[in-house]
Amino acid sequence: MTNINLANKNLQQLNKSSKKIEGTAIVIDAREIFWAPDVNTVFQKMLNVTNADRALKSFFSDQLKYSSIISNWELADIAGIEVLETVRNVNNPNFLIPFILLIPTSTYDVLIKDIAWANELGINDIISWPFSMDKIVAKIKNFSDFHDKTSSHRSLLYSASTQLLEGAFSEALKTLDSYETLSPSVFYDHYIPFFRGRAAEEQGDSKNAEEYYRKSIEVAGTRQFAHGKNCLIELLIKYRRFDEAIKEAEHAFIKSPLNPHWKLHIARIHLLHRDYKKANEIYNFLITQNPKYQLYIKKMVEKFKVEQNLDDRQMNNLTDEQKDQIKDLSQKANVYLENKMYDQAIRNYLTMMEIDEANPKKYMSILGSLNYKWYRTLKSGGMLKDDYKTLKDAIDYSLDVLRIDCTDARAKKLLIKIVEGEDERFLDKILEPRISVELDRHVKGYI
Repeated sequence: MTNINLANKNLQQLNKSSKKIEGTAIVIDAREIFWAPDVNTVFQKMLNVTNADRALKSFFSDQLKYSSIISNWELADIAGIEVLETVRNVNNPNFLIPFILLIPTSTYDVLIKDIAWANELGINDIISWPFSMDKIVAKIKNFSDFHDKTSSHRSLLYSASTQLLEGAFSEALKTLDSYETLSPSVFYDHYIPFFRGRAAEEQGDSKNAEEYYRKSIEVAGTRQFAHGKNCLIELLIKYRRFDEAIKEAEHAFIKSPLNPHWKLHIARIHLLHRDYKKANEIYNFLITQNPKYQLYIKKMVEKFKVEQNLDDRQMNNLTDEQKDQIKDLSQKANVYLENKMYDQAIRNYLTMMEIDEANPKKYMSILGSLNYKWYRTLKSGGMLKDDYKTLKDAIDYSLDVLRIDCTDARAKKLLIKIVEGEDERFLDKILEPRISVELDRHVKGYI
């Protein structure tokens, strides 16, 4: 029997035995999926997109209408693994959406590293090169069966996650108790101790939080659980147990050397000790080791540097309660940034600046950058308002920084980027004359 006939037979059996998967499947630059005959009869609806940015915009516009994601590993704009990591953020309403990756890697050593990284982020299945219609159909059959059998597991975990976000800890723990009455699932059971750990940490019980995070890693087994490991390391860093945190990060790196998070945790510890040389050595190592993920790693490094700006040792004038407020707002802002919700992140940083009013410069610097990112996002989506407030705010905050410190390289770099990217006549039109003169003074000689 030919490969095509076998694929047809398998898919016909699938169609007879299974109902369509409800909702929309997002297929990202994975035309190989459409080689499988009548594959659209498996899914209620399919959205075919050619780049990750559009896929994520669609996903975040209405997460719950999507049933699954099938993505290529190598995408034109960002890596498929970054899409997986973005979607798997536990604060998303649909963070457990079934996800298949197509990995066009022929070198066995590289393939193993790719799979280790995808596994720890919660990939449901992988189709590796060379692709064939029969392989695709077989995977989709398993995928369809899995999707149907685990719907109750996902539903309860979604509820628990939402309840934790809302601070309803008792309700979340009851939901997790209900989950434990279901049949075991190798893909989801480790989330039970993980969410119990989140609840404990949110309520200030660091001892039980640590035990639960370690339990989640143990339940995940050889499939390293990135969420649990990250939270454990962050908890150890929070309580200044740096040697233990480094040991956990190094162990995770050995198991998954492509995931830059593990080395970045160590870089963060160096930053906390003001050892910028060692931190930069780690950044350079990561970029050299993974040149094709250079943009992704640079974004992560920038995020870590922002977090370092908010280290509590720079807030000596604040009460412990205010420090905790700022840390909580910062963590929530990071979630918003991962989902490109710049307006929400900006609100959080404005609140932080109000609390920490003695140190405005570091927040102004961040607010300048965020407003420009928001402006670019609105512009690319055709959603800009006539007042161009986001662009003007980006310029104003950067100038505010330079009024405090005229040598600040980050603010100057952003202003240069803005002037290079916008028409001079357009800037003169939307800016007050005094702002135009001040802007010109700071960027003159650099462009």
